[in-house]
Amino acid sequence: MAPLISIRLSDDKLEIVNQLLLPHITEFIEINSVEDAHDAIKSMKIRGAPAIASLAALSLSQHLRRALKASPPPEFLASPEALKTHVDGILAFLYTARPTAVNLGAATRRLSKTLDNAIAAGKDPRAIAEDLIAEGNAVADEDVGRNKEMSKWAGEWLVERVRKLTPDAAPQGLNVLTVCNTGSLATSGYGTALGMITYLHETGKLKLAYYTQTAPYHQGSRLTALELQTLKIPSVMICDTMVGSLFQNHNIHAVGMHVAALQTFIWRFINLAIQQSLVPIELLEMEIPRIKRIGTYNAAVLAARHRIPFIVVAPISTVDLDIPDGTHIPIEQRPPLEACLVRGVLYPNDGETKQVQVMITPTGLEGIYNPSFDVTPAELITAIVTEKGVAVKAEDAFLTFALTTIMTISYIAVHGGAGFHGTKYEKEIKQALRRHDLPTVLCSKAPVTNTIVHPDGERGPDSSSSSSLSMVEDAICVLEDEQHLNAGYGSNLTTDGTVECDASIMSAQGGYFGSVGAVSGIKNPIRLAKAILENSRIPNKFGRVAPLALVSGGAQTFAMNAGNIEVVPPDALVSPTARATWEKWKARMDAPEDISSILDENNPEESLQNIQDTVGAIAFSPESGLAAGVSSGGLLMKHPGRVGEVMEMFCIQSSPLLKSDLGRDFWSRVLGGPESNVFRD
Repeated sequence: MAPLISIRLSDDKLEIVNQLLLPHITEFIEINSVEDAHDAIKSMKIRGAPAIASLAALSLSQHLRRALKASPPPEFLASPEALKTHVDGILAFLYTARPTAVNLGAATRRLSKTLDNAIAAGKDPRAIAEDLIAEGNAVADEDVGRNKEMSKWAGEWLVERVRKLTPDAAPQGLNVLTVCNTGSLATSGYGTALGMITYLHETGKLKLAYYTQTAPYHQGSRLTALELQTLKIPSVMICDTMVGSLFQNHNIHAVGMHVAALQTFIWRFINLAIQQSLVPIELLEMEIPRIKRIGTYNAAVLAARHRIPFIVVAPISTVDLDIPDGTHIPIEQRPPLEACLVRGVLYPNDGETKQVQVMITPTGLEGIYNPSFDVTPAELITAIVTEKGVAVKAEDAFLTFALTTIMTISYIAVHGGAGFHGTKYEKEIKQALRRHDLPTVLCSKAPVTNTIVHPDGERGPDSSSSSSLSMVEDAICVLEDEQHLNAGYGSNLTTDGTVECDASIMSAQGGYFGSVGAVSGIKNPIRLAKAILENSRIPNKFGRVAPLALVSGGAQTFAMNAGNIEVVPPDALVSPTARATWEKWKARMDAPEDISSILDENNPEESLQNIQDTVGAIAFSPESGLAAGVSSGGLLMKHPGRVGEVMEMFCIQSSPLLKSDLGRDFWSRVLGGPESNVFRD
């Protein structure tokens, strides 16, 4: 029998199945507006984080599709600015329907980024609306494929794990427990944790699926029961309080769960990897509180007591990098009355399907605790399954998960200015980040950032063209060649009118580092820093460690001896714009008047503190791990020979590059954001 569906879309008609009436009545409700979608999510006519995100995205697509057909067109299509105001309001409104569902937040952010990208690309309102319609549809379409991938990964991993643990007595079929409902009704199709059960059944490897009632909404007894019955999967329902008894008396091979949010301390990894290289790149120490329908924590604690693997099955979009720790996860508190009521059909009913609602508690009962979710800490999780693969907790580890199986793509984020570069040359800077056909996710405001993805490279040494270190080097070279950025050509000039640059680069794999300071006549200072890093791996004849940092003349001598560093006349790095800016400030410095009397205080470009910039890049690849680099021409009118913090070891970790929004954006992509938001070279 065909699986159930939560959302039905035909032409311009958007419908959802009213899950409040299931399992006895199957009724589709038409969604005619974003307000209808908000109400359906809020009232739990539709539930399940992936399904909620899909409905929200599709409702926006429907709204914009109808607007494009309207005559006369609505006012919000008059300009990109009007459209942005309108769409931002809709996305904010939809998010309030169920803020705990991180997939909903991920979908609204994805659509917001699509909107900003289209505006930055100079598209007209109708073209922007078309982009949003396509993206909204993609949110829903991609969900089914992800679910099938996750389910296969999870099922195959569990089968292999049981086979290894019981090589001489492998079971004929597996018994798996799940909580709540995580199947087709909770997603756009197939399901996540229930999808794993479905996959095991389809491949002949499942004996029994156990599921809890999941009070007070009874998603298990109403929805999961209906899905399993529809798919003819052998199953057993248990009361929420019977999990311990089940584990004591029956051979349960795994507990499979979906999550509403998965939160990680990714910054702990960045700090350790960059500062001390304490963490192998294939291992990520993560404190992973994850939230799930109430009752999950109970099952996790009991599973740990009985040494039953607890498997999280969820898309990577569930990762929430905005939450500092588990105590900050917003737990939705449902109305107390919900815990007092039960909905269903009368029994016996002679075939009648009329729904009734009864109160099972004393009238006027007070003091009701009804959270919708609970938080399960990382130490209780055995494996995290995503559409990319399975991250398994290391043997005898508390919080360490192996990530190489789910990190299959190399990523690089490029930052076009961590300081202030003004908006005068915004267009030129964006063009620099688009060089070599690199796509861009720029916003029309400083600082400028871009995130790109390189395809998997062959395994090899860290210096290979596919390594994260080389990606950082090449990306920063692009920025150093852009005359409107303060790095390499076009940098700020010293008081004597010359270019002196600082640059540093670091690899977390081995903790290698190289930097240069106050160097002049080097076309790309980052290449010189990289050459110093490479040289630092080889002790000299006296057994001494080679230098990690060189300045001025010593750096220039090293460059000339290296043979592969492009050395140019110092004047070749001075752009006309930089020369004109220097002449203006030189005249001011030499003038007898107090400088404050001739500056425009309302113009930020009239401040010496603001005329500075540091460009940089962060890269990650499964083979070579994390690398980062920065480059800068330093302060305008600085004293010759002055070096800045850019060349200091570990400055990368404390630089604005990692403190900016780029850091969070980069890691959300490294962890695998929606594919249409990840740009491939």
